[in-house]
Parts: sequence; structure tokens; C-alpha cells
Amino acid sequence: MHEPMSPQRETIVRREMADTTYAKTWHIRENETGERMVWEITHEGTVLATLPDWAGSLALWIADARDDVPQLLAEVDRLRMRVAELEGAAVCPSVARVYGSRCVLPVRHRGDHRNADSWHYWDDSHAVPNTAKVGAPDGH
Repeated sequence: MHEPMSPQRETIVRREMADTTYAKTWHIRENETGERMVWEITHEGTVLATLPDWAGSLALWIADARDDVPQLLAEVDRLRMRVAELEGAAVCPSVARVYGSRCVLPVRHRGDHRNADSWHYWDDSHAVPNTAKVGAPDGH
């Protein structure tokens, strides 16, 4: 597993991907150079790189990178937005009927606002019915 990309490296990659010099799709082709077969990575007919015949999968990887890296960066952006959205909703927004304190439970508590330590109930739609009494002996 690789180390996470540093913010500085990500900035460099984004800057390089923004360069439109070679913005269109890259291709690979097999070519004979007289004595041996080679793989050529091309852009609009211009050969960008030549690799030996045994490096066909590497040539394909290089050619695909021009399309794949921007897609991966877009996915990083999407995931960052989703993380920010989830972090914003990470704490239950409910307010207790008793004492008016805010619920600090993570949202993953699925609305079960019963708290054995303080025996209080929260006033949202997931709380127990209003007939419940604070400190009920049934443990809820």
C-alpha cells in the first residue's frame, strides 16, 4: 500500500493535468522497427514514447493514464465533498426535552436516544413516545 499523496504532490498533478498540450486521448500502436517490434504511445499521430515489445501492458497503462488521472482526481473531489457532508451531519441534531441539552451521539446511533447513564429521551421522531417518564425503571 502506498503512502497518501501529499497536498503539494496533488497540486503538481492537477497542474500537469490542466496542461492542454496533450489533452486529447493517447493511443498505443505496435510497430516494427526493422529488427524488432515496439510499442509506441501516440498523441494525434505524434509518437510520444517508444517501448520494447515486452512492455505492451506498460504502454497501455501510460496511454490510459491521460484519461484515468483526471477521472481519479474528480473522484477524490467527490469523496472529499461527501466526507464534508457526512462530517457536517455526524452528530444527531436532536435537543433533549429535559434540560435542553443537545444530543452528541454520532448519527450511527440510528435515532435510539435512550441513554442508560442519564435516563433522558430526545424529542425527535425516533425518540420513545411522549408518555415515557424520565428515569423510568425499565432501563429505557
